[in-house]
Amino acid sequence: MTTCCEHIHINSVAHADPSRTAGIRARFIADVNRRFQRLINDIKESIIDNDCFGIQVQFRAHAALPHQAFVFEQDTQRLALFMEWLQEQESNGILYLISGKDSWANMYIDSAYQRGLRNADSWLKRTKAGGSVTAKFPSGVRQVVQMPIHAARVSTIYSRIYDELKTVTNVMNAEIRTKLAEALREGLARGFAEGKNPLAIARELNADISDRIEKIGIARARTIARTEVMNAHNTAVDGEYAIAEQIIGEPIMVDILLGGNPCPICIDLEAGGPYDRAAAIGQLPAHPNCVCVHIPVIENSKGEK
Repeated sequence: MTTCCEHIHINSVAHADPSRTAGIRARFIADVNRRFQRLINDIKESIIDNDCFGIQVQFRAHAALPHQAFVFEQDTQRLALFMEWLQEQESNGILYLISGKDSWANMYIDSAYQRGLRNADSWLKRTKAGGSVTAKFPSGVRQVVQMPIHAARVSTIYSRIYDELKTVTNVMNAEIRTKLAEALREGLARGFAEGKNPLAIARELNADISDRIEKIGIARARTIARTEVMNAHNTAVDGEYAIAEQIIGEPIMVDILLGGNPCPICIDLEAGGPYDRAAAIGQLPAHPNCVCVHIPVIENSKGEK
């Protein structure tokens, strides 16, 4: 980072939440947690309460898989039926219409994008541009997002989130399939040979599956939520900077405003600034969970940058 008076940095002190999207990220993550926890609860009900694999006898009919649903099937058939059911549950929860207009995830991306438009206007007020054009629309930011140029940008993010969550569930399901295959092939017989209570065996199997969901599914989905909220915010900000460049007829230089407890990657990027706005496209988020943002370089009292 240049230390003389060539330009003034707004980010002399790192901000905990420079994008002001912490609330959006928190709500998105809470929704992710609820959807995965619902899946965990359904699996527990299926394996332990309804004894879908016939490990132990206990009946309680509900929305999950029915009592001893797969008990008369071969191991491979039981595994295939369970995985088919699992994927259906994911489609109705974690992946529910996520690529469509009424996706459960779209609201968080829309909110982050709108926050980016508002932030860009605030930051541009410190420059020659005097603010953003979008923020001055009489219809307001929420309606502006429906304009073709903005709708196309957020639509790209919708699609990317779906692909990312689909990949997460695929990896998670592969781990679950491996755990189940081993349990049905050897684990159950070994447990009975060791004199374990059937209910205890069912609980161990359920715990193994829940562990895969928590460590793969939930952990990675939380990272996706945090990162894509920032992607939406930064996409909106860059778009406003690009429009401002056209208005003032010159490039906008940007610095990196660090988030709280910045990592070495972002500290190095901040030190290397300022950057030409066009050259900095795609620079942020610099890594998963990154919360840093681009802010325009402002002129000092002498009109210098």
